[in-house]
Amino acid sequence: MLRIALPNKGRLSEDVRELFNDAGLEVRSMGDRALTASLGGEFEAIFVRSQDIPEFVADGVADAGVTGWDLCCESGRQLEQLLDLEFGRCRLVVAAREDSGISSVDEIHGSPRVATSFPALSRSYFARSGRKGEIVPTPSGDRRHRGGPDLDRLYFSDERPA
Repeated sequence: MLRIALPNKGRLSEDVRELFNDAGLEVRSMGDRALTASLGGEFEAIFVRSQDIPEFVADGVADAGVTGWDLCCESGRQLEQLLDLEFGRCRLVVAAREDSGISSVDEIHGSPRVATSFPALSRSYFARSGRKGEIVPTPSGDRRHRGGPDLDRLYFSDERPA
């Protein structure tokens, strides 16, 4: 039986369930809080947090998974993308506080504190762009962490991260 790790909630979860249903693989679980479900007779779904799916696949707990490429890149694990499902697009965005006067990334000087839920990708971005930045890992880029960073957040939306 092929085990597929799927998002248990969030923005990707509904799209993934619809995709599988359209493919004739209705997700049949024992209840709303079930951790596994049958997908036809040959597949089993494992419901986990989207950010944990790369780990489940890399460690062999699941044979395949459906999650965001940003989360795969952030995990640092060696994974192969088999198919772009063309939903959940993302792009790397740097945002500054409104009162900072910064209107483009070229206006960032020194080593600002950056709150982000993607610390590995953020470090990589700053290194590739020749900029310095103190990366402050936070859940969901919470800008109140440690008294507030200089930049509000580094987050993803609309385009594939590098």
